Amino acid sequence: MTVVVAVVGVLGWEPVLDRLGRRSSVGVATALALATLSLRLLVLLVGVSLIVRLVRQVSQRRRVDRQADRDVAVLARGMYVAVSAGLSVTAALSVATIGLSTAIDDEVRTLIRAARRDGMALALAEAPGRCGKLFGLLARAQGTGASVADAIAGYVDEQRESHRLEVTEAARRLPIKLTVPLALLILPGFVVLTVGPSVLESARRLLGPVFPIP
Repeated sequence: MTVVVAVVGVLGWEPVLDRLGRRSSVGVATALALATLSLRLLVLLVGVSLIVRLVRQVSQRRRVDRQADRDVAVLARGMYVAVSAGLSVTAALSVATIGLSTAIDDEVRTLIRAARRDGMALALAEAPGRCGKLFGLLARAQGTGASVADAIAGYVDEQRESHRLEVTEAARRLPIKLTVPLALLILPGFVVLTVGPSVLESARRLLGPVFPIP
């Protein structure tokens, strides 16, 4: 480590900046400084940074999944409007994907290409991905001759009810989640306000002759 610090001191930071960029160079400088002070501190910092990065990746993946689920619901509602207006399933899919995420748009484009090759009913039945449940309902509707609009409406109602239940469950869990902030932030102040005067009075009586307490 001493050799690395000496080399950087001789050559300067310009080669490091050109090679890694300013942000990475700052990280390298911080790591070198911590390594010269304490190797354990450097290991702790690296571990914390890896945990933070992992948590960010998990959170980002969850946000992407939630956005994709919302886009599927938007796709179903758009298809219902388009099919009710008299458009075919293919045209309704093309119209309903406008403005949606890239993942949903790619699934619909793949479905349309497969429908041109194998037929819409077979393409819907074999379509995987996030829209698989919706496409499966459309495939059964086309296979049995049922109304496609009714199948889409049933899916939309099911998703709306599922979302309502999730929101209700989250609202029910909210008091439990607020218990920790209540205990950490409000309870200490409450204890100080209620117990503090009696503690000061006891301290005044015990220590007053030695250390005058106002």
